[in-house]
Amino acid sequence: MALRLRRLDVRHPLTMRLTAPGHRTQNGTRLRSADRLLPGAPRPILSPPHYTPGCRTDPTQGIDKETAAASFNDWWNALPPNTVTIFSDGSESYDDAGKHVGYGYAIYQGQALVATGKGAINTLSHVFDAEAIGALKGLQKALTLPSNADTQRWLCIDSTSVIWCKRANASDTSQWAFLESHRLIDRHAGQYTVVPWAPGYNRATRQRIA
Repeated sequence: MALRLRRLDVRHPLTMRLTAPGHRTQNGTRLRSADRLLPGAPRPILSPPHYTPGCRTDPTQGIDKETAAASFNDWWNALPPNTVTIFSDGSESYDDAGKHVGYGYAIYQGQALVATGKGAINTLSHVFDAEAIGALKGLQKALTLPSNADTQRWLCIDSTSVIWCKRANASDTSQWAFLESHRLIDRHAGQYTVVPWAPGYNRATRQRIA
């Protein structure tokens, strides 16, 4: 029940009952007690369905990872100098200091590296969230770089789960990152494309976005 309460829209009547100031006796209700079982987190918002060309197609297209990686690398190595590719990734690790979750991105123009970035996110998050946020940060950074009106930008992601949500409906977790990505991609329609599947990051690229 606690999880279902946390997934309610911010304007849902039950959400308003949970967030409204209450009397001391109301704080002990089963509804409020269930809500306190989970730590605080942003609530999802109701948003219309989001569809892009190919959004219902399996990102892997039924191809095994090794074959797809080789095909992706061949495609990337043949890109013209004015084409921008944005690679992103996420990580989750544990050490004596606790849990660490972070994202990274690397932006190339042709085969030349032009920008990188990384950051840490809330430790309640997981790799999925980090990958979603990393892709958004990469998109935002790419928009600040010099480019021509006809510059083609490709968002290269190796997580099929993140690809599904970038191309279609946003997930409840890290919903804000997906919705903002949708807004940017839709605004620059024809210039931004989410690669169906990009499992072919070379070692150098992975090190730059680690």
